[in-house]
Amino acid sequence: WISYSVFPLCGLCGKSQGLFLSKSALWIAVEGLAYKYPQNTCKRPMTHSETKQRLDKWLWHTRFFKTRTLAAKIVAGGHVKVNAKRVTKPATPIAPGDVLTFVKGLRVFVIEVAGLPSRRGPATEAMAHYIDRSPERLASLSRVGPRPTGKARRRWDQMQQRALE
Repeated sequence: WISYSVFPLCGLCGKSQGLFLSKSALWIAVEGLAYKYPQNTCKRPMTHSETKQRLDKWLWHTRFFKTRTLAAKIVAGGHVKVNAKRVTKPATPIAPGDVLTFVKGLRVFVIEVAGLPSRRGPATEAMAHYIDRSPERLASLSRVGPRPTGKARRRWDQMQQRALE
């Protein structure tokens, strides 16, 4: 006597499809072992959540910002460009191939999205989801002579801001 059960599962994500049964999503469990029949792929189209991700969530997952709220504030303030267009909605969907441009501190980041992370993992894992196309950092000049005055400091800050633009 062999007992078996039929589980309707999606071939892409493995999630249960309710009463939806198709040859591409038919799993048969025989004596505790699961067999998929046949071996073709799922016929359902990929959903929006599998091909795109919210901008604020992506920035947080890839560790550019410490909290998702901070990432959302930066985006809402209009400080992020997606494919050279300024965005102000944290829920803006991004996909692999998009180019993000934003300033953090005194550094300009130009980032190409290479993947969509599913969690906020370690930094090494996060770096696999983007390609850094940022320009070289400004060379820091060592100070020669006495401490700068307030006027000299303001002039130095203006020069740095112009270099970033």
